[in-house]
Amino acid sequence: MSKKIEIFIHQAGQSGPVLLETHDGTSVVALKADLAKGDDAECFLFEEDADEPLQDHHQIRHHGEGTKILHRSKCNRTQVTVRYAGRVISDDFGPGSTLDRIKRWAERKLGIDEVDAAEMSLQIAGTTERPDGSTHIGSLVTQSGCSITFDLLPSERVNGGW
Repeated sequence: MSKKIEIFIHQAGQSGPVLLETHDGTSVVALKADLAKGDDAECFLFEEDADEPLQDHHQIRHHGEGTKILHRSKCNRTQVTVRYAGRVISDDFGPGSTLDRIKRWAERKLGIDEVDAAEMSLQIAGTTERPDGSTHIGSLVTQSGCSITFDLLPSERVNGGW
């Protein structure tokens, strides 16, 4: 009998992950079927911060402590655009990429030094929303869209007082 493992599944339109329990060694195709539950089974599964989806024959294994983290998406890639000081950069990422990873990429591409970067955060363009760095970009896109735009801005500061 195989060992049971816990997997956090992130996906578009969900503010947080769903916890799923399955058997160690379950195939990706079987996991996709379990997740479909009447929904369109056509989707991709990504490990966190991976740019390529897991292949259907891949077996879900978990080594070590903690819970495994995956991202379920109808998008094979997510087009990410970051705007900063009149400059615009874009690239494709796996939907399971975290905002921390996207922010580091943008800082390198834009030549922002570490001191200044520590004072910056990503804000969803056209909103005041600044999601946490552990948020998957695929969780922020709509089911029909596979792209998102951010503004890289100075972090909001709280002024102390008496």
